[in-house]
Parts: sequence; C-alpha cells; structure tokens
Amino acid sequence: MKIYTFQNEIPNYINEQLLEFEKCFTYPLDSKYSFRISHAPVYIDFFQSIGSSKFILAMEDHKIIGICVAIQKENAHYICDLKIHPQVKDKRLCYKILKQLRNMNSNSNLYAVYMKGTKNVQRFVQKQRIQNRNIQTKEFTIFRVQTGINISHNVDRHFQPIPIRTANAKAYLTHTALTKRLYLSNGTELNSTHLSDIQFNQISDLKDLLDKAILHSQNRGYPALFFSIPKAFELAIINSEKYVISTHTHATRVENFPLNTKYLNTAEV
Repeated sequence: MKIYTFQNEIPNYINEQLLEFEKCFTYPLDSKYSFRISHAPVYIDFFQSIGSSKFILAMEDHKIIGICVAIQKENAHYICDLKIHPQVKDKRLCYKILKQLRNMNSNSNLYAVYMKGTKNVQRFVQKQRIQNRNIQTKEFTIFRVQTGINISHNVDRHFQPIPIRTANAKAYLTHTALTKRLYLSNGTELNSTHLSDIQFNQISDLKDLLDKAILHSQNRGYPALFFSIPKAFELAIINSEKYVISTHTHATRVENFPLNTKYLNTAEV
C-alpha cells in the first residue's frame, strides 16, 4: 500500500477510479432511506470550487482504497471527504491517511466536520485532543426541510448564490447541482438548496430567513432545503409546526484554532 498526494488536478484514470470508488458508500437520510453522493463528471471540481485542494490517496495494486481532501480556505485547511473502502482489512488506514495529512500541514490551522457515527474519526480526534489542548469541538444539527414542492420540477441548476436578508439576519442560498449530487438507492436525485453563511442572533430571526429561503427554493424548482445550526437551537426547529422536516442529523466540527464563523456550511459538507 502506498499513499500519494495530488494538488489541484488528478490524472484521468484516477478520476474514473474515484467516481467508481464513491459508489461504495451510502449515508443515512432518515430511518428508512439512505443516499449516495456523486461528484461526476470530474471528481475534483466540487472541492476546487471551495478552494485550492490537495488529494491524499491510498492505493494498493493500482486501485484506490482510501482518500482524504485538504482544501485551502483563507488562513486554514478544511479537511473533508475521508473515505476508506469497506473491504479494507487494515483498521489503521484511516489513521495513516490522517497522520500523513497532519504531517503535510503540521503548522497549519485545520478544521474538519464529521457526522454522527464515524467512529474511526472520533477516536482519532479524541487522541489528538489529548496531545493538543488547542483542539476544540462544536456540535451542530443539520436539517433538510421540505419546501412544498413534491417532486423536482424545472430545477434551476445554474443560479448564482442569492443573498437572503431580514432585519436581523442574513445568509446565502446556494446549490451544488453542477459538481455534487445526491441520489437515493432507487436512482432518484435529491435536489436541494443550501442556506449558507447563516448569521442570526435569535431563533425568530432564523425562522424569518428560512421563510425567505424556502420561497426562493420553490421558485427555482427545489423540493428541499439544507441548513445547519448550533445544536443548542435544534429543539426550536424540531418542535416548530411550521416546517416539514425530511431529516435531521448531528455533526461535529473539529478545529485547532478559533474559527471565525459560529455556523456550518452544509453546501461544503
């Protein structure tokens, strides 16, 4: 097994392997359904749209068995897309990839987001927190709410980020429809918008933002909206009769420096 690093571009044969590799993974949407992610046709385009990217690949017998991506964002590296092939027997491969990445960026500000249930990453983070007291974790809840459209209809896949503003809150409505798509096991695409860069002080301000974002999403043919808020606010949304929640799950952001934003951008997770 060897670990390779590519920056900002990858060979075509690696791109083809990565598109097949990601088909091995599914993620829970709710208690009944799961989904898979596709970065086709060019795997790296989604990550490059966020920032300059390094791709750490573990390969064995010329086949990809693991990947992790480090994206340069302002004064930090965002660590994402950590995946290990389900048939890999080396239980330490996850640690080897993360250690390689840490060694490459030993003096850098780093942060990552992991979803509930990713035990290997949780154990790695716990070990790092023991060694480095600067590492902090913050808890978030990710929601997917319905917009009132039952099926995707005339989806606008080309709209630019839309600023959403109210008297005391602001955000951007975005999408990943050109570089990252979600599919149910039956092949149905989960078309969704994302409410990104959210800023609000009170939950009533957030609800005003959601009302506007849902309306904009409807007008562009999207049946659902993703957004994330600090976990402390989750019950205000869960207990509200105003929103039809398709699913919600928990995520943890790990950082070795004080990240400026209090919120999580679901379009980048």
